[in-house]
Amino acid sequence: MSRLDLVILMRPSAEADFRPAGPVPKWFEDVFGSGALLAERSPFLCDFLAGAARDCWQGGQEEVESGIWEESGVEGEYRFFEARALKEEGQEVLVLSLANQKHRSEQRYLQYAHEVSLHQRRLAKERERKDILLDCIVHDLSNPLSIILMNLQFVEGQLDREDLRQALARAGVQAERQRELIHFVAEAFHSELTQFEPALLAKEQGVDWWEVAVESRESHRLLAEKQGVSVRLEAVPGGTVPTVLAERTHLARVTQNVLERALRRSSRGDEVVLSLAPSQGGVRLTVREETPLTAEEAAFFAASSASAFAATPASPQGLGLYFCKMAVELWGGKIGPEAPGEEGHHGLWLELKEQPTQSLARRTFAS
Repeated sequence: MSRLDLVILMRPSAEADFRPAGPVPKWFEDVFGSGALLAERSPFLCDFLAGAARDCWQGGQEEVESGIWEESGVEGEYRFFEARALKEEGQEVLVLSLANQKHRSEQRYLQYAHEVSLHQRRLAKERERKDILLDCIVHDLSNPLSIILMNLQFVEGQLDREDLRQALARAGVQAERQRELIHFVAEAFHSELTQFEPALLAKEQGVDWWEVAVESRESHRLLAEKQGVSVRLEAVPGGTVPTVLAERTHLARVTQNVLERALRRSSRGDEVVLSLAPSQGGVRLTVREETPLTAEEAAFFAASSASAFAATPASPQGLGLYFCKMAVELWGGKIGPEAPGEEGHHGLWLELKEQPTQSLARRTFAS
C-alpha cells in the first residue's frame, strides 16, 4: 500500500483531537476534513471510535479493525475505507486507509464463491438427470434382451434336433453376455462420475497444466513411436500461464485421454500438437491433429453430452470423450472441437478456470 493510501492519526487521550502524523492526501480532506471532524463527517467512524476502538485503547488490546465501509466526499465521489485502532507509547493511534482494491478483491472472491455454489447446484441437477437417463438407457437395452432370452429358452425346449438346440444355446449365452456388458458399462460409468465429484468439491488446487502436459507426452512416447507420429508441445512465447482449478490426478488422466485419442487417430508421419495458452479467465489446451472429426464425434459436440452418449453407449471414443467432458465441466471448464486451421489441422480444445488465490502461481515462457 502506498503512502497516498494511508493516513496515521494520533492523540494523547479521548478528550483531545486526532492529529495526522505527517502530510495527508487529498482524499482525506475531501472525505473527513480534519482530525477534529472525523466523527462528525462519518457516522460509521464515530460508532467505531466510541465502541471497538475505545475498548481497544482502554482495555490494552493490541489492535482492532473496523472492516470495510463506504463514504462519499464533498465532491460526491464514493470511496471505500478501513480503520485500525492501536496504542503506541501511550498515544491513541488511528490508521485510516483506502480499501478500494481490497473491496474489489473481496467482492470478486464472494462472486466466485457464489458462482461455484450455483455451478455445484446445477451440476447436482444435471447429474441427477443424467443418472435417470442412463438408467433409462440400460432399461431400454436390457428389456429386449430379456424377451429374446425367454423366447430362446422356450424354442429350445420344443426342438428335437440336437444341432438346433445347441445353436440356440450358443445364441442364449451371447445374449446373456450382452446383457451383462450393458450393466457393466452402466456401473463403470456411474463409478467414474462418483470419483470426479470430490475433485471439484474437496480438492480445489492450483495445477500446473504445462507440467501435466509434459508428463502426458512422456508417458505416451512409446505409443507415438509405434504409430510413427510426432508429438510437439508448444506455448505462447513470452506468455504467462496461471495454475488451473482442477485435481491433478484426474487432470492428468483427461490430458492423457485426449492425447491418446489423437495418436490413435493419426496416420504414420502425422504430427500431434499440444498447445497451451492463457484465455479469458483461465487456460486453454488445444490438441491439434491432421485427422478430421468423425460424424459421431461431430454429433457429440453438436448435441448434449447425455444425448450423444445415449446414441453410442458402447463406443470407446464416445465413452472417452464423455468422460473428459464430464471432468472438465465439473471443474467449471469447457471442451469443444477446434476449427480446421490453414495447415489442415483438426482437433479439440479444453478450457479450465485459473485458480483464484491471492497470489497466483504462474509459469512464464521464454520469448
